[in-house]
Amino acid sequence: YEAMDRQDTHITKVLASIQEHDMSLVPPPAITRKTKYGFPLVRRLEQEATPMEPPPLTTSKPKKSLFARQFESHTLDYFGVELMQGGLGTPPPIPKDEVNPISVARVGGAQGEEDGTATDFASDASHTWNTFLRFTGGVVSGEGLVGSSGLTSEAARREVSKMDEENARWLSQFSEQEILEQQEKIKKTLGSSTLAFLQARRKKASGGGAKGMRTDIRTGEEESVRQTDAAMECDGARDDAMETKMEDVKVENRIEEKAKMNEGTVAPKGWLHMDVVEKEKLEWTCEVPAVDSSAFQKSPKEVRFSLEGLVIPRGVNIPIHLGLHHHGDEPEAAGYTLAELVHLTRSAVLQQRLLALQTLCRIIQRATLNEYGDMVEPPVVHTLLEAGVPLLLRYSLDEQNEAVIGASVDCLHAILVSPFEEQLLDDYCSCYRGSHLPALRPLGSVWGGRKQEKDQDEEEEEETDAMTVQRDLVEGLVKVKLLPRLRYILEVCRPNHHVVSAILEVLIRICRHSLQAASEVFNCPRLMNVVFEEFLPVTWEGSNEVGTTAYGKPHPLAMRLVRTLASAGRHLTSNLISRHKLMDIILRCVLLHPTDMGLPSHQAYTLGEEGLRTWGVALGYGLGTNAFDDTYATFIKQLQSMASSRLRHVGAPELRRAAAMVVVMECAVDIAGCTPDMMRVEGSNASIPPPSIVWSHASGLLTPALHCLSAWLADMVDGGMELEKILCVSRLLHLVATHFVKLSEKVSGCSVEMLQLAEDIISGPLAKLISSPLFASVLQGLRSSSVLANASHWVKRDPPSLPSHTYLLVAPNIAIYGQPCAQSSDQLWRVESVGVAIIDIFHGYLRLCFALVQLHKGLLDKATAVLDSRLFQDYLEAVVLSPTSTCARVCFVVNELQLLYLVVKVFMLRLEVHRDAMDQQLIQLYHNVAFKVLSLCPQGMEYLISDLITGVLWHPYMFCELSSGSGSVVEGYIGGLSLRDPPTSVSKDVTCPPSSSDILSEAFERLCVVPQMYLKKFQEICCEKQAVERSKHQLLCHPLLVNSVMTPPISSAVLPPQWILLPITMEYDQSLQLNADRNPGAQPDRVAMVTTTLQTLFLLERLRPIAVRELPLEVKLARLMCVFLIDGELFLEKDVHNALSVLLRQYCCTSEMQERLDFSSPIPGLVSFYDLYSSLVAQFAAVSYGDPLFSSYLLLPLQQRFNPLLRRCLWDEHPTVLRVLSLPLQQSPVPVESFLYPVETDPVQLELYMAAIASGSVRPQWCPVLYLIAVHHVHSFVFSQRSENTASNILQRKLLQGVLRVRAEETKRHLLLYAGPQAESSLGFHLNAQLSTLQEAMINTL
Repeated sequence: YEAMDRQDTHITKVLASIQEHDMSLVPPPAITRKTKYGFPLVRRLEQEATPMEPPPLTTSKPKKSLFARQFESHTLDYFGVELMQGGLGTPPPIPKDEVNPISVARVGGAQGEEDGTATDFASDASHTWNTFLRFTGGVVSGEGLVGSSGLTSEAARREVSKMDEENARWLSQFSEQEILEQQEKIKKTLGSSTLAFLQARRKKASGGGAKGMRTDIRTGEEESVRQTDAAMECDGARDDAMETKMEDVKVENRIEEKAKMNEGTVAPKGWLHMDVVEKEKLEWTCEVPAVDSSAFQKSPKEVRFSLEGLVIPRGVNIPIHLGLHHHGDEPEAAGYTLAELVHLTRSAVLQQRLLALQTLCRIIQRATLNEYGDMVEPPVVHTLLEAGVPLLLRYSLDEQNEAVIGASVDCLHAILVSPFEEQLLDDYCSCYRGSHLPALRPLGSVWGGRKQEKDQDEEEEEETDAMTVQRDLVEGLVKVKLLPRLRYILEVCRPNHHVVSAILEVLIRICRHSLQAASEVFNCPRLMNVVFEEFLPVTWEGSNEVGTTAYGKPHPLAMRLVRTLASAGRHLTSNLISRHKLMDIILRCVLLHPTDMGLPSHQAYTLGEEGLRTWGVALGYGLGTNAFDDTYATFIKQLQSMASSRLRHVGAPELRRAAAMVVVMECAVDIAGCTPDMMRVEGSNASIPPPSIVWSHASGLLTPALHCLSAWLADMVDGGMELEKILCVSRLLHLVATHFVKLSEKVSGCSVEMLQLAEDIISGPLAKLISSPLFASVLQGLRSSSVLANASHWVKRDPPSLPSHTYLLVAPNIAIYGQPCAQSSDQLWRVESVGVAIIDIFHGYLRLCFALVQLHKGLLDKATAVLDSRLFQDYLEAVVLSPTSTCARVCFVVNELQLLYLVVKVFMLRLEVHRDAMDQQLIQLYHNVAFKVLSLCPQGMEYLISDLITGVLWHPYMFCELSSGSGSVVEGYIGGLSLRDPPTSVSKDVTCPPSSSDILSEAFERLCVVPQMYLKKFQEICCEKQAVERSKHQLLCHPLLVNSVMTPPISSAVLPPQWILLPITMEYDQSLQLNADRNPGAQPDRVAMVTTTLQTLFLLERLRPIAVRELPLEVKLARLMCVFLIDGELFLEKDVHNALSVLLRQYCCTSEMQERLDFSSPIPGLVSFYDLYSSLVAQFAAVSYGDPLFSSYLLLPLQQRFNPLLRRCLWDEHPTVLRVLSLPLQQSPVPVESFLYPVETDPVQLELYMAAIASGSVRPQWCPVLYLIAVHHVHSFVFSQRSENTASNILQRKLLQGVLRVRAEETKRHLLLYAGPQAESSLGFHLNAQLSTLQEAMINTL
């Protein structure tokens, strides 16, 4: 057994023999002190007092690194260790009797060998570094393990003695042959390198002055032998150190000489692969450069962000230890640029990818909330989209790391989804027609690529993924298979609740893009199955605690996703109901009380609210009616319960759920109000089956709804203006209003009970509401809540490929490093949501009043008294004066436009009853409001446009300045819009100038034909023939005829800005297309249409200038010039000629209007104004006969401040016109000085002037205006002061010679003695008596 024990090498035997050493005397590690630098300072050799050069290659001593020599040549304080007496970082004193002499000797010997001096560490306690080595050198070098330096002195002696005795005992049991065999076995085990190291160490330990001395390990004198060895090592180290020092001096001299020869480019010998110093590669080791204090540059590549997404201004000193500095292009600047962050997203290091994605996410979130304002231009999102970041994020989603997937989803969510917009849209859904949102398809983008089909012969480049993303981000993401990847993440990866919510919101944003995008989401394999199975289960395990997983329980965002899909189209809603049992899930979420759903309170209420909204969308198509019939009693009980509860005691979640329930009831009333005409299928004799909801259901809802409205209105009078309360009351107002609107459509007359009920509502709750402080607050908040009235306070910063529903506030929360934000996005959302609710509650009040007045005309004065409020009129004036172009693409403007349309309709009822007593200024205000609504209506509101054109805009009562005493006109307008056009005069007598009053009278007489003309042209420009009918079904809520509640994208207004000139524009375009086939002569219908258009324009210019204020003057004049090009003799018709004449005087009557004229601005519908003017000059030469009116229009672009190409077009390309343009100076449309100043300097134009004068093409008796222009510019240039320009001087001499060669003496006299323009003179200018001295000198030089 003893032999087995000796040979046993099992792990238990090894572990059992381990003895723990006493480390109590080992000093604790020194803690570095805090500095202002994040890393230890970089020390360069040239900064040291004594350069530390490496030993030459020829020395026998081992080389030491730069760090080792620097480590030994400085104190602990240099490396950040605080040395205080008895403080932290100072090792405790060790008694002399506890110092291991062997360890000290060995450490001292090793240090002496390296430094060249035999320093005794035990005696030199004053040197800090040596003191530190006294306690740590043995441990670091390994000598302490052999010498037992970790133990006390007595224990060390006993341990060493015990080890020696045990070794001697084992060796005594072996014979010499066995010892040699064990030695050979050990040598084979250790290896040659290890054996050589041990032999060299043994020789080194036994070298010096006593080489070859052997130590007998069996003797008991080990201590004395070790002391003797240490002493001998110290003696040998002194000799070696002296020799090394002498060699170092020689090496240093050689290095200095070499450095002087190579100017520091060659490194000293002895360094491997360091023959040449590459300074550019060592720059990162240098100190951080000084911060650049130059001005902040507004460039996305220059703007730097912190890790929280805050902008770091230039010149700000940020400590390095914060970790914002890095080795980039600007190492002195803290923070990261967008380019650097995008580069880090593809890093091979996981932490770098995560950091970059998280930082980008925070930056995009702040940019979405406009927290950077104008500091970052172009906007952050624009820059990232142009850089292709969405594709990088799509590739990041393919990784397997869960953290990277979550960060990529968050970043993609930040780009696509705006929390501010989502919160606003959530509140907007509780407003009237809140589910009718416009699609978010980019302008001009068609799903699948280009609009037109490719030609078979034409080869076009295939659109790449990057090109698709640049054109349409959502379509590009769908194209790169984002939807299947998101389905995989939801189904397989099963991320946490936060990532699931982000993915669902991304899917919601994709569905809002268009019907095609929603269809892609619905048809994605297994995606909707995962959504319904995991996030909309019919049964689930109840738990009121908020968990980390979103699986196995209904998710409110999943229900919102389903609602967004249903909003895209009727067929999608039908498939959701039939395939995925949507109504069962909705009833499960709606009928259960939120406290009984087994979900957290907030999630339960939100789920029920979203379920009710989804049901409302389904009812908007006439679907899901059987479920409402089954649960009708439940809705009655809910209304009764709401009426009995005090509004002030109901919480916000209950109020939002109640508002959603009222939305379902209102949709049911719409279905019940459908007439048989609404159930017919277009294009066939078939009819839609009648829905299960009948009018008795709507009648049963009215009484409890009125009780609830009365109770809540009374409670609102005492309560404050809270968002949820306003939304609930507005929904009840709309519910009651919808009931009476459908009642008026369904029956021709009303019973006495219904009329009495209308009186009770007006004199009861509505009268109290009007007189309450709440309604006064609503009136005060109308102007501040209006999108139209505050158009200048909003800015649109959406990228073209990613439109949004909302605008951003101009005043941003500046996100600057070190500065707190002024207010949070939650505060902004709350303010804007209250504004939307104020507009909606006023809209609901007016809808109810208008519906009751249509049933009972006697209630008009009481119901419409609010229109006389000064606060309301101030709101209307702000809307009228607001710019139109800045508020054309926000979805909330649709609700406000419907409110303004209803305001105009209510005012028209009052105007018909109280026409004589109505104030003219009030009529003008409401007339301007009608024109404002017309110019702003987007696609989807075509029905409002047609109704305004036919019933409001051209009503004679609206032109109160002319309507008094014009009974025949009013009777003709009211009698029908199909009257024949007034007879058009065909007389060519245009010598008598027309008066403005005559034109206004004629325009007023033609009002009966204006609506039909504009309605016909409006129908021609509509994109689809059925646009008006489809818009009517949506606006009037005909559920059975609505195919989608998603309206077309709000790109701009349906009517162009120059809609008033639309008939002339369309006639001009047709004349260009059919120029060859057109019959000569002016057709009567064309003459009547052009005359009506021109007179209507003049009528608005004089009586409603605000309606045409935003139409630029150059656009108006360009379209008036088109009249001369429509037909050769059209402008000679008396009515047309008179209208053109008064309009020209209107536009050129003041200097202010003349200064606004700019023909260089782009004109909608024209490729180039130069082409139009060139055609106009050619037409003048062909058919004008020198007509003064035509000449006046032709002269307008010849003013000196306009493009010189226009002047060259007349003088060079059409010189024959010069002879016939015989407009007298007194009939010039603008002051003559505008043609004369500034003086012409174009050499080509000056030569044209001189050639026309010399050839006699222009003469004072033929064309006085052109003759004055040519003489003035030639004389002024010829006798102007000589300049340093040689070409100009040559031209001066050339023109002067031409003047002297003119054969007509009278013309030469005019050119030489011209003094300036003079209106009283027959020539238009006066002459000097003689040449001046300077002029004579210039002539004599020739």
